[in-house]
Amino acid sequence: MHRLLFALCLALLFAGQAKAADDLPYDEKIIAETVAKAAQLPRIHALIVAEEGKPIVEKVFRGPGLDRPVNIKSASKVIIDALVGIAIDRGMIKAVDQPMLPC
Repeated sequence: MHRLLFALCLALLFAGQAKAADDLPYDEKIIAETVAKAAQLPRIHALIVAEEGKPIVEKVFRGPGLDRPVNIKSASKVIIDALVGIAIDRGMIKAVDQPMLPC
């Protein structure tokens, strides 16, 4: 689930690279499709995507609003997934199943 959510967020972040015909900063169709896919995830409460501190998407699907603090519990897993993806992209590790230390 975390990897799927992370993939959805990445799709939004890179949506800005696919400019819309009217030169909007982000392709609104990609954003709408990504938000719709996120809404189908039964355990997601909200989706917030920002670039350089500026919100691109702020959407609440269920639960409390964005103005109320909540226990997000699994944020560390998403951060670790992102760091592993970056390490794979930079060639620092080969795959997600690679041991961290030699056996």
